Amino acid sequence: MNTKALLCLVLIVGLAVTGVGCTETQKGAGIGALAGGAGGALIGSFFGVPAMGAAIGAGGGALGGALIGDQMGKKKQEKEKAELEDQLQEKDKQVQAAEMSSSNEGKTFIEGHYEYINKKQWIDTTTTERVWVPETVEGDRTIEGHYEEKPIPSGHWEEYTEKMWIPDHYE
Repeated sequence: MNTKALLCLVLIVGLAVTGVGCTETQKGAGIGALAGGAGGALIGSFFGVPAMGAAIGAGGGALGGALIGDQMGKKKQEKEKAELEDQLQEKDKQVQAAEMSSSNEGKTFIEGHYEYINKKQWIDTTTTERVWVPETVEGDRTIEGHYEEKPIPSGHWEEYTEKMWIPDHYE
């Protein structure tokens, strides 16, 4: 096979691979194979083996082009994903703004802030006391005198102040 026929074959295969509907990796491999085949054929012709040079160049170019195309495809996907996320965030902001403006007409917007709130809690100071219980008779049974622990309820209310975050709202 002569050099011109081989170069035409590499060119046709490369153009077919870089066609529409291919992934970035496939397009990169096709372009790399084209460039590598042409360069390999040119270098191989200096040594008298243009076909072998074209084959080696096409293989190496396809591998390098595929790696570059894969990286470009990943960057393109990341960019598209970021654009979609930005569009979603903007849409959410618009929806929230519309909800706030329609449901809070005539009301005053209050930014989030801290407030001190007075609260009360019961402080239990109940104690127990040891008390003597005298002997008693219940029916036909006699209960001897003994000591018992009896609770003595007591306690008081204690007031305190608590710092609380109040989020944005309308009044």
